[in-house]
Amino acid sequence: MEIKHRIQFGCDTDELADKVLSGEKTATSSLYDYSLMNQEEIKVNECASILDSQGKEKCIVKIERIEIVDF
Repeated sequence: MEIKHRIQFGCDTDELADKVLSGEKTATSSLYDYSLMNQEEIKVNECASILDSQGKEKCIVKIERIEIVDF
């Protein structure tokens, strides 16, 4: 499994990383910001490492679906 992305949430970093790890958080708008900032498209079936506030890997997720919606 190749880890193509390293994601660190901007606020409440540790709390949000823990929610991803527990399965409570299953969606995010952070990937959109990440792709804009890094000029790197994220694709379905790629893997991303979720980092805590210290930059340590908390867990690895697989991108299952990408949906961009207006709000």
